[in-house]
Amino acid sequence: DVFCIETPEGPVNLTVSGSSSDLTVLSDGHRFRASTLRHGAKITVFAGGHAHAFTVPDPLDLEDEATGGGDRIAAPMTGLIKTVDAEPGAFVSKGDALIVMEAMKMEHTLRAPRDGVLSKVSAKPGDQVEEGAVLVSLESDGD
Repeated sequence: DVFCIETPEGPVNLTVSGSSSDLTVLSDGHRFRASTLRHGAKITVFAGGHAHAFTVPDPLDLEDEATGGGDRIAAPMTGLIKTVDAEPGAFVSKGDALIVMEAMKMEHTLRAPRDGVLSKVSAKPGDQVEEGAVLVSLESDGD
């Protein structure tokens, strides 16, 4: 896997292989060993006698301040639709639970990104959806 991390000196590309307890990392022609420990949204990487802590972004975080929440709910990852509590024409409030999907052996609740009226519901229980598939659309808020 290849990762790009931001450092004070700029972006750095890392090529990583192995398991979390025994990683081989290649960066700028240098190879070194590392291990990781995950606790919730935090990952600590141990390498060269140092510990480096990172926060993993939540792919289900639907808050988007720049757009006021948006008009669509898309699948944050490939998964199975378990329940759909949404139908076209229904009014929803920001944060309402609309879809429960199962991905990576966990259930994830997808919530309304803003207040509005649902214009389209493209998912039904039992559907297998790909990451990025639009599951629910809201009518434009006219802004």
